[in-house]
Amino acid sequence: MIWSNAKRALVIGAVTLLTGVIATLAVRAIIHARQQATAARRRADLARWKTQVWPEERKLEIERIQSRQAVDDTVNAAIIDLSPYINAKLTDAPAGWKGDNADNLAELPAGKNIYGGVPFDVEGSIQLMGGWFKHYHKTYPARVDDIRIGRHCAKLHLLQGNCYITYTNFGTVVSKLVLHYVDGSSRQIDLIAGKQAFDWWNPLFKTGLPKNWFQPAPGTERAWTGSNAYLKKWQPEFSLVLYKTTLDNPQPKLELSSLDYVSTETITCPFLVGLTVE
Repeated sequence: MIWSNAKRALVIGAVTLLTGVIATLAVRAIIHARQQATAARRRADLARWKTQVWPEERKLEIERIQSRQAVDDTVNAAIIDLSPYINAKLTDAPAGWKGDNADNLAELPAGKNIYGGVPFDVEGSIQLMGGWFKHYHKTYPARVDDIRIGRHCAKLHLLQGNCYITYTNFGTVVSKLVLHYVDGSSRQIDLIAGKQAFDWWNPLFKTGLPKNWFQPAPGTERAWTGSNAYLKKWQPEFSLVLYKTTLDNPQPKLELSSLDYVSTETITCPFLVGLTVE
């Protein structure tokens, strides 16, 4: 009787164990099938976005950008000559390995043109230092001081970009302007990642991206777009993008003598291509 009961217990235990194993395998199979189906849907969505959705969204955004390059919206604006302060040519690639200039702004037209409804004179860029340049063993100044203004103005217009801004450092101050007035006073304006500052490698589409991927602060917009050989090789869906940022002068009744362009030396490497005051 004892042996019979023991055998019965062993059988029941074995059946229970087998049932549990089968149930576990079944659940895993269901989860795997669902994961496979989800992955297949994502691949199908991605293929459709690349061939149908993204090109159309990119086309519409390029048309909007170009429309803002046709009309000067400013009144009595003064273009500031940045040539004494430029430390990078349009054909240079600061965020690239020594000797490799493929990742450049060569497609950006030099000279006076309108971007984001504002006239700028483009000759090169003022490149500031950031942590990302350490990967390339390159050094740029952390700040460029005493950019001469010498006039009253209510607004400052920047044509600018940044190397290496990611979604994770949105909200970080990556650069700032320090304004110096004729009475000796000064004011500071911060440029914040995800508000006024965005990476110069960026998509011109929105499908498939986080909803707040591109929600610039008022006064900031995409103002120029192009590409280069390096971007086409490594991130062909993205575009080169420069941004027009309009900032209010905190003390418009005082003559603005000069300003300093300063990097906060985070991972981001800011650069300034054009400056106009109004």
